[in-house]
Amino acid sequence: MKNLSITAHYYLLALLALFFVPATFAGTTGAYDISATKKKQESQTEKTAFRPNLERGTDSYYYEISVRSTSPLNPAKVSLEYLIFVENPNGQIVLATKGRTPVTTSLAGPVKVKTDTFDLKSVEIDRDHRRDVDVESDVYGYAIRLVDGEGKAVAEKLSSSKIKPLVNWGASEQGTNELKRGSGKRFKKAKRF
Repeated sequence: MKNLSITAHYYLLALLALFFVPATFAGTTGAYDISATKKKQESQTEKTAFRPNLERGTDSYYYEISVRSTSPLNPAKVSLEYLIFVENPNGQIVLATKGRTPVTTSLAGPVKVKTDTFDLKSVEIDRDHRRDVDVESDVYGYAIRLVDGEGKAVAEKLSSSKIKPLVNWGASEQGTNELKRGSGKRFKKAKRF
């Protein structure tokens, strides 16, 4: 080691840091870059015959989830799981959709996964030729996690801290059609912020 120059020492330290420091944090949320973007798929509106000033709308959305490994020591083959919650006009939080998809991550670039679609509903009433949106549902938030082959969670991302009390990965694995359809099963009465 005496023959190595000071520059070579710095390169060696940098190389060691590149491979051993990420190993310390592997398995935490810092080991993967996870992002999600809401995208609109389609819109439908209908007027009712019995109330011509009433218009109902349904917009279909999905999330595009992007996952990239940030360490060569991360498991490459993982399962991506997601839960998407919607707040109904009456303040109830429902599970709009959920899913699980096997993905292979890499350092080279992100892997993109589309979630199942979910609907947001609105009602517009035309009062004296001005539009008022009176009732509408909205996305409350999402939870995403990566699970390795042994079933251990290696990364998790929540849209905000208000989602944490709603997330129950064990219940989501059992799954019911009622929850998938967003049937109004009540999770929590929520106040809008």
